[in-house]
Amino acid sequence: MLSSHGDAVTWFSVPLGRLRVRLHTMVPLVAAVLVYWAPGIGLRYLLLLAVLLLHELGHALVSLAMGGARAVVSLSPAFGWADVTAFPDRREGWTALAGPAINLAVAGALALGGAGLDWSLRSASPTDFLLTISLVMGAGNLIPVKPADGGRAFSAFWPTR
Repeated sequence: MLSSHGDAVTWFSVPLGRLRVRLHTMVPLVAAVLVYWAPGIGLRYLLLLAVLLLHELGHALVSLAMGGARAVVSLSPAFGWADVTAFPDRREGWTALAGPAINLAVAGALALGGAGLDWSLRSASPTDFLLTISLVMGAGNLIPVKPADGGRAFSAFWPTR
């Protein structure tokens, strides 16, 4: 399903019950151009999008499981976000931690499967690339400063009085 703003079509949108997944129309175009002109970089871009989608789905699915009314996961060419129900209690913290937890679980599974960290991302094998970006995304989002997920979790579990 396509949604539009004015005359320009901007998002592919898939409703899945209370969850909606949106993909900006530029994402497949950017991916196609990269895969065509630089297949190695194109593959890494697709892997990065997959890791980002899993991260945001983690937030969305935990929010819905904790009683959230709706969740919208959006991916643009450069970043993603989950628009979820804001909770006034610890459920907000669990929702915030879900994305990094997914990333760290993926990184752990890849490490157990034999993948390794490779900071030369351009020449890393696909599994090493996945492990590295999953670890960086998961750990980076745990920084206890808002708007990072760690900051949201910190505020939910240790609110200021």
